[in-house]
Amino acid sequence: MVPPNRCLPLQRNLICFVGKRRFSFPAAIQADSISLCRNLHWIFPSVIVMRKTAFLFVFLISLLAFAHANTDTLIDLDGLLAEAIANNPELSALMAEYRAAGMRISVLRYLPDPMVSIEWEGENRMYGISQKLPFPTKIAAQSKVEALTAEQDYLKYAYRVNSVILDVKTAYAQLYFSHGKAGAAEKAVSFLKQVYNVTLNRYALGEASQSEVLRAQIELSKAENDRAAAEDDISISEAVLNVLLHRHVDEPLGIPREPMSQIGERNLEELYAHANEHEPMLRAYGVALKKAAVMKSLAYQAYLPDFMLGFNQMDGVMNDRKYMLGFTIPLWFIGKQRNLVREAEFGREMALADYEAMKNNVMLSVKRAKLQVDKKKRLVALYKNSLLPQTEAALKSALAAYGVGGVEFEHLLETATLLVRIELEYHQANADFFTAAAELERVIGIVD
Repeated sequence: MVPPNRCLPLQRNLICFVGKRRFSFPAAIQADSISLCRNLHWIFPSVIVMRKTAFLFVFLISLLAFAHANTDTLIDLDGLLAEAIANNPELSALMAEYRAAGMRISVLRYLPDPMVSIEWEGENRMYGISQKLPFPTKIAAQSKVEALTAEQDYLKYAYRVNSVILDVKTAYAQLYFSHGKAGAAEKAVSFLKQVYNVTLNRYALGEASQSEVLRAQIELSKAENDRAAAEDDISISEAVLNVLLHRHVDEPLGIPREPMSQIGERNLEELYAHANEHEPMLRAYGVALKKAAVMKSLAYQAYLPDFMLGFNQMDGVMNDRKYMLGFTIPLWFIGKQRNLVREAEFGREMALADYEAMKNNVMLSVKRAKLQVDKKKRLVALYKNSLLPQTEAALKSALAAYGVGGVEFEHLLETATLLVRIELEYHQANADFFTAAAELERVIGIVD
């Protein structure tokens, strides 16, 4: 016969007896549960163990079960990011625009199409061919302009990739928090069910008032409603993520891992340097500045002549050939070419001012994002290293004191509820930190 309030490890399952009740738990929590049983037996000797302590034991076992939850369906964040980039329609359109711009570069490297002509004069026919020849440097400059335009199109694509990565990571963090919220709500329901049952038993024995029973019932109903709301939040978070992945909104995703990021380890100077070199929009403004300089050079080249070569041959008369060489003259340069140069100079000044303004905005965004990451990181450390351990210790202390009648049942309930709330806030802080880190990655241009 098994002594009351003892635990026996039986192969793959842990069988626990509290009074005459039998509980079976997975082997994954066996070691922690056996240690807990020994502590409970030390705190509650068999002489003073009463029915009202049974729910406390089951509650703590439940906490261990949640800690060792099945992780076979964990989400691969890197896989989600790759899928989002591959399937996003807007990214596909921007990539097509970039490739189309690349095709224009090769087109401008060719001369204009030659013109073939036929002339009739009575019975005589004359065949001719002519070719327009832009000044050689103009062709190179026009090709350079199109090459820089294509580079701007690619940087627009890279900027949108960073934005998609931020959107996916933000939705992933929200899904992580929704799962954490659901887990905390489930713990609260499990615990409050035990509270309600024990309160009913104590009420039947005359040890609890009717108001305590009603309060326990109200708290349980609120916790069950919170659990249902948390499940709805998971569905919404999954739908948002599925839309970003271009999937059906109802497709299941699995359980997200705890989000982590190392971007906060880099100092401001490193982040400034990375952003100055890799941030796509800042680079696009830099390319616009180069493009403005080429446009200015092209405007000056409007003073240079274009040429026309021609050849004519009379039909049947081999010696009747005509050759032609023509070129343009910038006759109206005062009102035409000079104004083109001025326009290009103003364009370069505007491009330079836009670049400097964008650079200042990027550096400000980097600093703001870095400070947000540091703040969120400190908050996560506060919960992980201080608030959570202290609250867990307070619950253990309240449990031990309650076993010998040292504290009221209300105090134990409040302490356990506080632990659930602290865990929920810890998940929120973790999600906020990951979102802030993702924003910092976008600001510095993690994809260029």
